[in-house]
Amino acid sequence: MPDWAFKTAFLLAASLMTLNGVLMLIAPAKHRRFLAWVSRANSWSLPVGEQPQHGLEIERRLAGIGLAGMGVFFAWSMFRDATRGTAETDLPKLGAAWFPSFLGLSIFALGVFVILMPGRIVQWSIKHQPTSREISTSALDRWRMGARLLGVGFLLGGLYTLWVSLMR
Repeated sequence: MPDWAFKTAFLLAASLMTLNGVLMLIAPAKHRRFLAWVSRANSWSLPVGEQPQHGLEIERRLAGIGLAGMGVFFAWSMFRDATRGTAETDLPKLGAAWFPSFLGLSIFALGVFVILMPGRIVQWSIKHQPTSREISTSALDRWRMGARLLGVGFLLGGLYTLWVSLMR
């Protein structure tokens, strides 16, 4: 894949991430409608206008801040590296020593939690469905298995991050 194609795809993904984050932060209801439009959810769920009101939706707004921040950071880093012709790390020298280890341990601990308690993830997912509907027992079993697989992914990602941080 040519370098320009990768950078274009990366900037497009960062822009979509930023758009989602800003929509989540400023207008959570419009973000739900956007997600319904993108996933064509109206064909299998309640129409968006009939969904219950969700209050201030602090979780969605906080996630929007994080998502928009990551999108802007990724796009800025790509732009900066393209103009300089070389990649740089933004971690300060002191942070370069402890931050990757802390991040690896946190991801590892999250993986252990998800593997041991997949029911909590499933219950959270049920609670935060865009529409209220009955979910079958077989679907809940698949969700638990998926949560365990997610936990294994976090576990491996945490171990890899720890390994990289300790091999410096």
